[in-house]
Amino acid sequence: MPNLTSSTVVTLQDKYRRLAGHASKAAVAAAEAHDQVALTGSLVDKHRARLADAEAARAQRAADAAFSAVSKNFALTDC
Repeated sequence: MPNLTSSTVVTLQDKYRRLAGHASKAAVAAAEAHDQVALTGSLVDKHRARLADAEAARAQRAADAAFSAVSKNFALTDC
């Protein structure tokens, strides 16, 4: 098993918090983009909404991966 220090775990937690915050902001931006599509129906707004959805999904996957890393490292340091 790798020797993980508490600073490594704290660093991973900080990374997760930043990524989770970005994922949350991206989800809000996607929702706002869809609201704009509902108002205008513009093809440009539809394209922006699709891009915002893709960014929100990417950000959420990154946050999920970071959470998984934090969880695994907690399990390793508890041994």
